Amino acid sequence: MSRTAPLADPADRMAVEPAPLWTFDEMRAWCQRQNDSPMFAEMEHWYFVDTVSVPADPDRKSNQITHLEGVDATNARKLIRGRLDDFNGWDEQRMDKYRSWLRSRIRRGMTDERLGRINQPGLGL
Repeated sequence: MSRTAPLADPADRMAVEPAPLWTFDEMRAWCQRQNDSPMFAEMEHWYFVDTVSVPADPDRKSNQITHLEGVDATNARKLIRGRLDDFNGWDEQRMDKYRSWLRSRIRRGMTDERLGRINQPGLGL
């Protein structure tokens, strides 16, 4: 399939094109589809797009799909549903930093449209 004949859902392009050809938004759409899957919620995964340095040229950046696992993925989902309270005796400043880190992964794991629908006052996404 050529790039000039896009599939109806950009996330479906994974089946026909390698990830390096995807735009940042197409990668986020793919992540959102995976994150919406009950299977990946059960497996405690949260997919998101990360921007990394290219090893051969550290001044060049590239986007890649990666994921949170375990408690971090579960906490990302909790934060989306509402407030993530202190869960390990952490002080408020440490929890704020952790929530901020999770928010950055949440924003990179869904489309702007979805983000706009779930953005709650105080959530800060």
